[in-house]
Amino acid sequence: MPDVVSLKRHQNWATLSLNRPDKRNALNVEVLAGMDKALRESSTIRRFARCGARRGSPLLRGIDLAEVEQAEAGHNPASLENVFHRLEQLPAITIAAVQGAAIAGGLELALHCDLRIAADDAKCGMTLGKVGLMVPYDFTRKLIEVIGAGNTSSFCSPADLFDAKRVYEMGMMSQVVPAAALDDTVNALAEKDRRQCAAVVARDEGHGAPMHE
Repeated sequence: MPDVVSLKRHQNWATLSLNRPDKRNALNVEVLAGMDKALRESSTIRRFARCGARRGSPLLRGIDLAEVEQAEAGHNPASLENVFHRLEQLPAITIAAVQGAAIAGGLELALHCDLRIAADDAKCGMTLGKVGLMVPYDFTRKLIEVIGAGNTSSFCSPADLFDAKRVYEMGMMSQVVPAAALDDTVNALAEKDRRQCAAVVARDEGHGAPMHE
């Protein structure tokens, strides 16, 4: 059985991919543990990390409600909050590749990345109200940080899905591209920025030699 989370290293950057298509990449205990392990392994990356799903799969549908009670029943070091915090604290620029549905916890994963590139077929939303759940405080805080208080109210209140164009207008996405071009766009961005960062580092190191009297 393939791993539900995989980490592929490139030169100075890495791709973290989710592979649970039968459950639309919904977060569960196994996915969180896999993400936690991959992010720990990514801690040595100093340039870029790209978060996405296997080609053609949604980024993350949300949280697997069938496992919520099980996860909350015991101590879980790879909790949702811990994984998102680890992602946000990576010493690298992170890029989320958003395709298909990014809902609830799946969307929150993207919000904790520095840049978000969406396919034109992406749908984003916080639909917890439809199953009688409150929007978590941390998610609301992150939304306000990214898109502002007004857009957060408009986004959360109806518990609906918003298309890629609308969330781009809200400032949630950095760019919207055709679905077929998503992987190539994200990879090209990571490679371009990697070269730019390498040039800056080389320049700084060239001027950073200690002065001698």
